Amino acid sequence: NEIPALFLTGKKDTLVPHEHMLGLFQIMKESRGMSNNNNGSEDRSLDRGGRILKMHVVEDGTHNETWMQGGRDYWTAFKTFLTE
Repeated sequence: NEIPALFLTGKKDTLVPHEHMLGLFQIMKESRGMSNNNNGSEDRSLDRGGRILKMHVVEDGTHNETWMQGGRDYWTAFKTFLTE
């Protein structure tokens, strides 16, 4: 039984490259039988059980400063995920 998951990622992260996060996200989607639903900086999907799998991308985000560089949108994505 899968749990909801939120991926917060920065495109300029050199410790965990953005491409790796995209790959992990895609693997998780495929393992849950989910299709693509990408709308820019945010990808939100529901699996068959209605559990949320979400990714929020910060364009200028680096590894340790993504939370700051993402500003209000970062925190909105985080708070929305927690309340869904």
